[in-house]
Amino acid sequence: MACMLSDVDGKPVLKLTGAVGIAEGAELKEALLRLIESTENPTVAMDGVTEVDVCTLQLLVAAQKSAAKAGKSLNLADISEPFQQAAELAGLESSKFKV
Repeated sequence: MACMLSDVDGKPVLKLTGAVGIAEGAELKEALLRLIESTENPTVAMDGVTEVDVCTLQLLVAAQKSAAKAGKSLNLADISEPFQQAAELAGLESSKFKV
């Protein structure tokens, strides 16, 4: 997994690419916390995600809850087909991810 904080139209966006799984959990958690702290409208770009596991899905749901506690909305943008399929298999609706 590559996890890079980028500037898109003057706003920070966390871009994820490749396979995102439990092995990358600590790195992803830290990146999500930095993103939530750094902007009022935190966004994670998911178009480069090729594979995702249930631990990552749980981490993203938890990050959305943390953002909500801070009065923010963590948005997932450009959700890839592999991510969408994994979310559906896990029983998560795409609305959970505020696409």
